[in-house]
Amino acid sequence: MKKIYSLCAFLAFSAISFAQTSTTSNYTFANITTFGTNDIVISNTPLAIEANKLTLTGEKNTPSAPPKYFGANASNRDLRVYNETGGNGNQIQLNLIDADTTLFISQVNFTALNGRNPALKYSIDGGITFENVTKVDLDYSIVSLNTRSIIIKNAATATSSQLRILGVSVTYTKPAEAPVDPAPTDPTDPTDPTVPPTASVNENGITGLNIYPNPANNVINIASDLAGLKTVVIYNIAGKQVINTTTEQTVNVANLNAGIYMVKVSQEGKTATRKLVIK
Repeated sequence: MKKIYSLCAFLAFSAISFAQTSTTSNYTFANITTFGTNDIVISNTPLAIEANKLTLTGEKNTPSAPPKYFGANASNRDLRVYNETGGNGNQIQLNLIDADTTLFISQVNFTALNGRNPALKYSIDGGITFENVTKVDLDYSIVSLNTRSIIIKNAATATSSQLRILGVSVTYTKPAEAPVDPAPTDPTDPTDPTVPPTASVNENGITGLNIYPNPANNVINIASDLAGLKTVVIYNIAGKQVINTTTEQTVNVANLNAGIYMVKVSQEGKTATRKLVIK
């Protein structure tokens, strides 16, 4: 009976730890003080979309003109991201600079002007791999993100395929703080329902499983009483797999954003799950 209680306690803890809150902010360039009624070239100098929260930078790449906000055109104020026939067009980058490092961008939407046909791709966290942006009519959507920085690039090869953005909608998500667990009666007893899931106990068959340091920055160590390789899969709070590797002990987590993750360890046909905090 105690083992059933222990499993229920673990599942309840996991559910609470994965709880998150999301808010969406809508930004119309014509109404943002930073942009206003002036023409502004978008360069690598950050421009505030929302003070102390979100900035915008840009790269010219191969087109003859850099990305630019046309604020002097009172009838049609928009941000233009030019294309180039070789596909290496302008790109813009949204950067979350909020002091809360657990906050991340989970979704980006924007609406473009008609009459153009850009082919947009995006990349997160400064990566070099770009994926296609979903488009429905004139609305573009990038979902299931877990990032503090996103690049949007005009990869169209046809002429006159510039992107003209009227405004951007950004959804910010924050994981809820995990509750403080009561101190276990015996921190080495796997049948004690108050033992938190990060304790080094025999759970689901892997004896002595210990993940440390936790919280972590760059590398975690995974130790157990069993010798040999372990398969390690790490999921973010959205349930997306972010790491899948095989190791005897260490896993590099330097590329993970700050937040709460779940680590699934499999070894010799046995499996255990632990919570991991990245600082």
